[in-house]
Amino acid sequence: MSDIPLTPEQGTFAAENHGLVLKFLNENNLSEDEYYDVVIFGYLKAVKKFFSWPDMCQYSFSTIAWKEMRGALSNHHRTQSRKMRTA
Repeated sequence: MSDIPLTPEQGTFAAENHGLVLKFLNENNLSEDEYYDVVIFGYLKAVKKFFSWPDMCQYSFSTIAWKEMRGALSNHHRTQSRKMRTA
């Protein structure tokens, strides 16, 4: 699913709700310069999920986006800690 580009409808929706990415970074005291590229992929995954899985409509988009951005951040930290251990 991640290799498939957003549809025009998904792209518009993602742009309209982009403030959630900045809010997530701000509320978690994360530098936009350092972590934007990490959490944006979780955000885009949330957009695709919201449009692709009909049962996702029972949740607010912000809930789905927050969960996916947290997951992307967690994966990033896990990857970084592995690199430090093996260095």
